[in-house]
Amino acid sequence: MRLHRFLILGICFVGLLTLTLSTRSTEKKGSKYAILIGVQDYDRDQLNDLGGLVNDVNALRKVLIEHCGFKSDNIHLMTLDEASKTKNFRMAPSSANIRRMIKSYVQLCDENDTLILAFAGHGIQFKNDSKNYFCPSDTKLEDRKTLIDLKQVYEDLTGCDARVKLLFVDACRNDPRTKEARSRPRIDLQGLNNPQRLKLPKGVAAFYSCQAGQESFEDRKTLGHGVFFHFVMEGL
Repeated sequence: MRLHRFLILGICFVGLLTLTLSTRSTEKKGSKYAILIGVQDYDRDQLNDLGGLVNDVNALRKVLIEHCGFKSDNIHLMTLDEASKTKNFRMAPSSANIRRMIKSYVQLCDENDTLILAFAGHGIQFKNDSKNYFCPSDTKLEDRKTLIDLKQVYEDLTGCDARVKLLFVDACRNDPRTKEARSRPRIDLQGLNNPQRLKLPKGVAAFYSCQAGQESFEDRKTLGHGVFFHFVMEGL
């Protein structure tokens, strides 16, 4: 039943993403940019490692190039594997690097451009805090400055002139801390992330893997990817 529900969502993706990523013939064609962030390796004292997320963002990059008219030079893949392979550690998915990359492209885009931000990794919400956070590779749960505040990402996108702004977030987990995490007794978390509590700014389309009270799932055996990004790519 859950898979059928995602299939329906996948069909919806086809229509919506075709509309948002296509350019009408009467409009000036702009550039298409994407920042694809995948974090699956964390400090074991902070969070559990995740499986397969690097494959998801790599596959998304391929789909954007082959089916959506993106140029490879305009897609920035932020994973630890990519940073190590290219010896460019400014592409590692640390909190500072992610913020820098988003701000640079928010400033770069003009009114004819398209900007996609995709996050894959752990998400977290502190108890009695309406904000939701994405967990970069250098996450320290006791220091919120090391986290990516999704409300701030919304504000950044609001200030971006791009005609099309899409946000994909596969970052909702049930209590992501490890059992042996040293930080566990000293912080208080919500059981699940609730990204829908944030008001979506005008001009931004956002897709989350979960709503309140739900979890994200992977199906590497059948689908070959996380369920969410499988259908994102099907839609694209």
